[in-house]
Amino acid sequence: MVSIDSISPTNKKVLVRCDFDVPLTNEGEVAEVFRLEKSLPTIKFLLASQAKVILIAHLGRPGGKVVEKESLAPIARKMTDLLGQEVPLIKEPFSEEATKKFANLSNGEVILLENLRFNPGEEENNYEFAKQLTGLGEIFVNDAFGVCHRKHASVVGVTQFLSSFAGITLVKEVDALTKVLEEPVKPLVAIIGGAKIETKLPAINNLAKVGDSVLVGGKLLMEEISGLPKVTKPIDVVVAKKEGEEYTQVTVKKIGELNQGEIILDIGPATQESFLKLISGAGTIVWNGPMGLFEDDRFAVGTKALAEAVASAHGYSLVGGGETIEVLEKLNLIEKIDHVSTGGGAMLEFLAGNPLPGITALERKIYE
Repeated sequence: MVSIDSISPTNKKVLVRCDFDVPLTNEGEVAEVFRLEKSLPTIKFLLASQAKVILIAHLGRPGGKVVEKESLAPIARKMTDLLGQEVPLIKEPFSEEATKKFANLSNGEVILLENLRFNPGEEENNYEFAKQLTGLGEIFVNDAFGVCHRKHASVVGVTQFLSSFAGITLVKEVDALTKVLEEPVKPLVAIIGGAKIETKLPAINNLAKVGDSVLVGGKLLMEEISGLPKVTKPIDVVVAKKEGEEYTQVTVKKIGELNQGEIILDIGPATQESFLKLISGAGTIVWNGPMGLFEDDRFAVGTKALAEAVASAHGYSLVGGGETIEVLEKLNLIEKIDHVSTGGGAMLEFLAGNPLPGITALERKIYE
């Protein structure tokens, strides 16, 4: 995998796959700039090198058709602010008008193509769609770690046609995650919460092999994950019953003492104390997923305590996942984390020890 900053892209049309899948406000504006800001080092390098920059990305899951509320127009406006130069949105990238625009791009100019997922060929990794995309550029750069576990046209397909490189942020992601798996400062403590046991169990298994402790919380506690080596489950939990849309009868109980109908919504005080002790003594900390229903203040105590502990710990900290990052931002702790990953699912796949198609495609590419 060769980094784009190791070559000179001057006067070249560079197709850059970015991760712009960010939440929008009810008014249709960007609500979270974390991923956009992570794209800036690569884009600014290319602009400073006098390249002609064509940004490509997706937003949401429009299902291969145009869904106006998932247009990248708000992204174009926000990127204009962040870069301090206009980033026009090209609505119809394969139209005659767009073809003229691409032909007349100036060095140091940047444009953004409309949501890739408006075309069904993107998620299908369609050969012809990938070929159309690469016809717009001379060099391809993947700087979207968050989609590297997807075998999509803009991630994998385009590498068949263009000399392909890793973006600056993508290189940092791979280096940080590789360090955690291959050369962690011990003890390695992993914290895995949230839901989706099917996506998290492989990572839990692998981290249990390479690490020293895996602390588990969130909805994962409703699943059967007992019997795994080095996996530490809570001693006590905060539970409640759901009546309609409301949670009632909130109480703390020991694991194994729950009554029918009670739902686990946070880790309890004894568990917090136990987990925080392991975190404070860790040489490396990996965290993905909250400990409970953190959106409700009654069930945010455990997640908040862990966030503060990870941020203040002496060990190297690596954090990922949309909800986990949301917690850190709310608490103004993001700057105290050593590495914040732009990928949730991609991070879990990497930590599970699985090859990521987007990275494999770059590694096997032969450069001239």
